[in-house]
Amino acid sequence: MKGLIVTSTDLGSGKTYIISLLLQTLRSRGINAAGYLPVSCGIRANARLLHTAGPTELMLDDVNPVYLQTLTSPYVAGLLEGKELDLDMIRTKYLALQERYKLVLVEGVGGWETPLTENSRFSDYAQSLNLPVLLVTHNSPGMLNHTILTANAIAARGLTCIGLVVNNIQEEWSTTSLTNRGVIEDLTGLPILAELI
Repeated sequence: MKGLIVTSTDLGSGKTYIISLLLQTLRSRGINAAGYLPVSCGIRANARLLHTAGPTELMLDDVNPVYLQTLTSPYVAGLLEGKELDLDMIRTKYLALQERYKLVLVEGVGGWETPLTENSRFSDYAQSLNLPVLLVTHNSPGMLNHTILTANAIAARGLTCIGLVVNNIQEEWSTTSLTNRGVIEDLTGLPILAELI
């Protein structure tokens, strides 16, 4: 496996945090891994975190080649800023990293179906890379619906979802959050590979 896409059910699920932990673990074990965030919008903090956790020789623009200043989807940000995202370029940038590193962890842009351009979504880009997918979901009301929909959408693209990371980001536990974890594997057919509390 030369690469892995880390996607999520929606914003705020913890993709960047998961990737940074994976990078730190892999690199501490001698595996030359790098992170890649093809597009960021609004703030560049997530890209900076991946940059810090990855190889020191990489520049921030290697890790995150497209930065749009407007905090919205890349498609809308591009419209507002008069820029159109070059999908071939961000694919080529990934392939360049793949040549240099044993494993490249690709952070999804928003959720799975986030629009990148008028006629393309992140799922199109992911399909072009043809990598296995790790799905991060946050344990909150709506988790079951969002996780099932996203898992089904990944499978519809012909990609393999290797499993789930459940991120418990709420401050208080509810009946919903307590029971979600117990049923999500059965409902999706995907294993929970990690749970963060």
